[in-house]
Amino acid sequence: MIQVEANACAKPVIAINAMGCLDTMVHGETAFLAKVAEERKIGKAAFGEGHGIDDSRRIVFPNPRTAEYRASVPDIAKYLLILMQDSGLRRGMGEAGRKRVAELFDYRQVARRFLKTVSDRLGIQ
Repeated sequence: MIQVEANACAKPVIAINAMGCLDTMVHGETAFLAKVAEERKIGKAAFGEGHGIDDSRRIVFPNPRTAEYRASVPDIAKYLLILMQDSGLRRGMGEAGRKRVAELFDYRQVARRFLKTVSDRLGIQ
């Protein structure tokens, strides 16, 4: 995720308060998370030639699925202005982001958590 990469480079982030950002960013600490202004849903999808499936077919979702979110433009503008006007805040959020990435998302940490999860599920000590 580009937001995590930005934090890894000690940069503050402005992102959307949805999806993976909810798990990777901390509003007001490592990032500003703009409100969701619009949620776009789909109820069906067509697959066919060019999608790795020979015969064209349509899939209908019993419950519409979220295809994308759009962030609040006024929120983005507000947070951008705050960051532009406060170099100490930019630096502090960037440093907090870098620390969080090193603690949680470094490949060694991710690998340890993965091995623990797999070991626990398989009952391996």
